[in-house]
Amino acid sequence: MARLKSADQDQIVNRLIVEIETMDGDEWDQLREQLDARRRAQVDAEAREWADDSVGDEHWDSDR
Repeated sequence: MARLKSADQDQIVNRLIVEIETMDGDEWDQLREQLDARRRAQVDAEAREWADDSVGDEHWDSDR
């Protein structure tokens, strides 16, 4: 796969973050796979924060 330009990757990051609640999971995964490691980590952190806020507890998936 050809590497996307930085600006294109930034657009994907923004779209993934904005559409996290409404985007189809397969489409989300497909777009995320086009990102470099740094941007994937950024999206993952944003998704984690969204989940924490949605549930209301940052430890929602721990075994405690």
